[in-house]
Amino acid sequence: MVNGIQAIDARFGDDMEPGRLSIRIRRSQQEALDFGHVGPGRAALKRIVGFSVEDNGVGFTPENMTSFETLDSDHKADMGCRGVGRLLWLRSHLIWRACGSR
Repeated sequence: MVNGIQAIDARFGDDMEPGRLSIRIRRSQQEALDFGHVGPGRAALKRIVGFSVEDNGVGFTPENMTSFETLDSDHKADMGCRGVGRLLWLRSHLIWRACGSR
């Protein structure tokens, strides 16, 4: 999400009104909801099985690709970035795959 916000800023600058960031969460199929006046109420939401983040920012430029291929890049250091976000995401994904999908 941070990369999407930065990409929108790079494309639109101070006029961020046309910028769009869409986050979609996918869950395993949800059961029907119970809207009756008595009973247990809503069925619990199913577990998250995926997500997507899309933006209409500047895009994956050659400079961004070079940074992506470089471990510990300083490409966006002036924005407070450290170039290790993909590694943190990979670590959390691997932990989730190992024990979070119970």
